[in-house]
Amino acid sequence: MNEEVLEAGAMAEALLALSRIWSVASGVNEVGTQLSFTFWSERGALTLTGYSSSGRSGSPGEPVDGEALQQTLAKILTQFAQRHQGMVSLMLERQQAQWTVTYSTSTQPRPPEAKTLPVRRAGLPRQVVEAVTYELGQCLTGVGLPAGGEAQVEVAFLLEDDRIEERRLRLFEVTHEGTGGTPRSLAPSVLDEATTVLLPFTQGVGERTVHLRMKLVLPPGARQARGWVVEASIERPLPSPELDATLVAEYQAMHEDILRRWREETKAGATWVANKGAEELVLWYAGGVVVRGLGWLGGRVAPTVLRALQRSKEAGTGWLRTTLARLPGDKRQAFERLWMKVQLEGKRSLSSAERHELRELMEGIEQLIRTPLDTNTKNKLRADAREAYKRLHPHLAQLMDRHRGLLPIHHRRQLEYAHLFPEDDINAADNLILVTSEVHDRINALWTKFRRARTQATAEDVERMARTLDDQFKHWYHQPREPPALPYSLAEAEQRALKQLRRLFPGLE
Repeated sequence: MNEEVLEAGAMAEALLALSRIWSVASGVNEVGTQLSFTFWSERGALTLTGYSSSGRSGSPGEPVDGEALQQTLAKILTQFAQRHQGMVSLMLERQQAQWTVTYSTSTQPRPPEAKTLPVRRAGLPRQVVEAVTYELGQCLTGVGLPAGGEAQVEVAFLLEDDRIEERRLRLFEVTHEGTGGTPRSLAPSVLDEATTVLLPFTQGVGERTVHLRMKLVLPPGARQARGWVVEASIERPLPSPELDATLVAEYQAMHEDILRRWREETKAGATWVANKGAEELVLWYAGGVVVRGLGWLGGRVAPTVLRALQRSKEAGTGWLRTTLARLPGDKRQAFERLWMKVQLEGKRSLSSAERHELRELMEGIEQLIRTPLDTNTKNKLRADAREAYKRLHPHLAQLMDRHRGLLPIHHRRQLEYAHLFPEDDINAADNLILVTSEVHDRINALWTKFRRARTQATAEDVERMARTLDDQFKHWYHQPREPPALPYSLAEAEQRALKQLRRLFPGLE
């Protein structure tokens, strides 16, 4: 991102934060009220991480000059926050006819929901505002107070990016009974303030739960209860020790970049995703499955899939790459379409038919990886393996292209037995070896003997076979020509391997 784009994004972030702060402050009239907004600031990106208010029982003040407050906030947000990385807390205090503003900073670890790049967007999307208003309204429906009563309320919203995935009324406790009588409903201003406070929390990244704690009061003689948000805080999921930190970090960075483009312009974001390279999209899909899990599809849909993807970034993305290569074209397109929708629009965006389709697809992958490869898939994976090897050893790429038939890529554990290792990438770097065609022919001849002797080979049999061949032929591995000064000849290596294999596998001829 160049400086000009970064500056434009930072200005948009500052204006959005300013407008959300003023939206809350403009509805507060009680003198002595203190409002606190805490943001994570990084390269001009502002992510709200906390909010609190106190002193709301004071007498009403005079009208406030909103322009003066906004100018003060704009100066802080544009001239200071953009240059600072870390927590920035803005403290506003309501005076008789004005707001005073102070700020402080602190150095803390970056919270996982914090943006690292600013978003060039004015305002919040209509669908986000409507969703937050609706979900809050549903939570507070039926909440009421008797005359003179007081209560505290806590509502929780599970967010995934800017979407509400779940909502819950966690607490409704009457702290003062008052004079009793029929409970009165909440004034519209209660929902308005709660919505205004919650909305900027939707601009974070990833999964987290926002808790809103509110106080409700119904003064004697009032027709409706009034109330306000006392505190808004974020509960973050604990990192799973099973997940590879590198995979998660790189996925989150890529997902934020995609999400930023999606937020700036949905159509352009979708086009950008569609034009991403296969390697990057595999990381995005793999990370999405790992971070989000599959439990929301119901039951243990694909336990082997999850275990394979959780092993490490390299192992997980490599496994998914070769697994997707095994899918028929329509199934692969369905996987990519559904997972892109889940990651950009949320799990709840899937229709019941799409959810069923994705569940069947994941169950199908779980079965597929335990099924022997057909001829067409083997040929595709051989071609993919050759390209993967050239990326791993670029100094050999031109030579491999010139002498394609003479320098095959050998799979240590042959493709025929890929289904015995469902959690492994058959095209992983440690399973690919360049050899000369002469070496390959001798190794393949021994595998043919093995297949005849072990028609029902186990994974352990295949591992022992591969290790034995490694022991005897390792001097010829990754060598485009006959290596000098060998301790024994290629023919001797074949005979030594055959002798050892006959001991391991009785009946091998």
